[in-house]
Amino acid sequence: MSQPQIVIDPDEELRIVCRLLFYNIPGFHPNAKKLHKACQEEGYSFRLQDIAKWVKYQYSYQIYQQPLPCKAEASFSKIKIPNKVHQCDILLHTHDDQDGRRVFVCSFLVIDVATRFKAGRSLTSRNSLKIWNAVEEIYEDPSNPLTWPGLLMTDGDASFRGAFLRGMEQHNVPIRVVDLYSFESLALIKAFKKNLAKLIYKVQYAIEGRLAEGERSRLWNKILEKYIDFMNNSKTRLIGMSPAHAMTLEEVESKPSSKAKRAIRRHEEIKLKKGTAVRYLLKPGELEGDHRHRATDPYWSLRVYKIKRVVVGRNPPQPELQVIEESDKIEYPPDEFMQKYHLTGFIHYVNASSSKSVQAVDYAMKRDGQCLRKTGQINGHDAEFFAWNAT
Repeated sequence: MSQPQIVIDPDEELRIVCRLLFYNIPGFHPNAKKLHKACQEEGYSFRLQDIAKWVKYQYSYQIYQQPLPCKAEASFSKIKIPNKVHQCDILLHTHDDQDGRRVFVCSFLVIDVATRFKAGRSLTSRNSLKIWNAVEEIYEDPSNPLTWPGLLMTDGDASFRGAFLRGMEQHNVPIRVVDLYSFESLALIKAFKKNLAKLIYKVQYAIEGRLAEGERSRLWNKILEKYIDFMNNSKTRLIGMSPAHAMTLEEVESKPSSKAKRAIRRHEEIKLKKGTAVRYLLKPGELEGDHRHRATDPYWSLRVYKIKRVVVGRNPPQPELQVIEESDKIEYPPDEFMQKYHLTGFIHYVNASSSKSVQAVDYAMKRDGQCLRKTGQINGHDAEFFAWNAT
């Protein structure tokens, strides 16, 4: 008579071990890698992908899962008239350009929003008076198509105060300060700064390859105007022409930098359907009755909700949601953990029998086998593994 073969279900073993390690003090590992390391320290060789699959159904993991970053997007396609809105900023030089006794430490840059036409001047100082002198030189240059704008957008740098602010008031140019948390954007001037610096630094490092060790190339002031002219005569993607040509037009049509939000069309599939289980993104401090998000606060709602109905409309409110796949598989802290650390009643539970033996018997009966039991310890706690006799 052949000996019965004992087979331990690896999925059930992983589930029991992970529950004992995860719902423990200390425990509640922030990610699958941490839990995988804890399993290895206990002598178990579970695969990381299997542990990750188990972790994603844990209640504590779901509510602390970081949401995707929400980046504000601004489009300037509605600004079509040249010299209506300008953006300006300062570009610092890491390799100062020396011209006799003068040392150029930065460049003042300005760009027209409608046409993307650019201008700039090298400066020996960042104080507001020097910047104001550069502004006057740019706008009063008859060969420069940029004129005093209807609105100037800039950041809150101290260089754009004092003499700069008083000079703009004399020419009736309002200044709009765009801070880091504004829904507006200084994307055009920021892109101008980045692209200009990349072009000039390529030349600088090419020259430094032929210089003695420790000697640096200093040519910002020498080639700044050349590269700005090159950019003004190069085709720009969103307006479909060069900025120099766009300045000759009365209006300039521009493509939006991002896709516009629109209503769902008739034959398009609605992704969030009725009955979908979701958690919603909590507002900062919503759980604790505050307006700040603390490091201890969950990101997502503690409860799981199901979509009752789907409304299709024009620009409806769109809360950020976390779709919960197979919501019936969500696991909460086990009864033993709750009874140990929370003496009063509780309602969250795992859909399983409170008796391990009954649970194991049911598990084995589904597979037409006899229940066997193996007992061990993890972190000083009893651990029970159940197997069945394969037939």
